[in-house]
Amino acid sequence: MANGKTRKRKSRNLTRTDYRSDPEWRVAKQLTEAEIPHAYEATELPYIRGGKVHWFHPDFTIDRITFIEVKGRFVDVVKDSQKLILVKAQHPEIDLRLVFQRENQAISRDDPTTYAEWAETHGFTWAGSGTIPQEWVHEFKGSLH
Repeated sequence: MANGKTRKRKSRNLTRTDYRSDPEWRVAKQLTEAEIPHAYEATELPYIRGGKVHWFHPDFTIDRITFIEVKGRFVDVVKDSQKLILVKAQHPEIDLRLVFQRENQAISRDDPTTYAEWAETHGFTWAGSGTIPQEWVHEFKGSLH
């Protein structure tokens, strides 16, 4: 798997407090209700920034190459956006999809670029309103067979 590691987590019913944010919990609930197998923060993907190895933990692993990252906002615009760009560039074999809570919001006060525009510019498959589109649900379900 993309030179990454997968951690095994105990199988259990996760509650809202098991997630770092409400948007992550809502996406997990949506995946569960759609009966799409997934793992929360179970994969580590190495990437190099500034000559050092760092680790990216996508929010959801769908299969060996498909990952979903849920973003409310970029806390540190430069660092957070660079991390996603580097992971995508250094792992061209993966399908990293982004789910934005507010896709039409500017990424910072100093940059009017919206999250949606940023994702389009950098070639990411993305969704807005903090939910996975039905198209993705059908695609993920189709890959189970």
